[in-house]
Amino acid sequence: MIKFLILLEKILSGGYEILTMVVKIIELVGSSPTSWEDATKEAVAKANESVKDIRGVDVVAHTAVVKDGKITEYRANVKIGFVVE
Repeated sequence: MIKFLILLEKILSGGYEILTMVVKIIELVGSSPTSWEDATKEAVAKANESVKDIRGVDVVAHTAVVKDGKITEYRANVKIGFVVE
C-alpha cells in the first residue's frame, strides 16, 4: 500500500508522465501438435504477421483434440491486445 501511495503522489505531482492509449482486443485460437505453450506462441506469431504493436496476450482456455485416447492437437484460446494508432 505504501508503494502505491508513493507512486500516486509522484503521478499527481507531475513526476511521471501519464500515457493514454486505446488497445484493441482480438480473439484467436492457436494450435500445435506438441504443447499448449506452442499453441499460444503460434497464435501470437500469426497475429504478428498482420497486427502492429502487440502489447499482451491473455490465455482464456486450453483445449485439445483426442484420438484413440491420445492428445493429437493442443489448442490455446487467446485474447491479444494491440495499440490502435
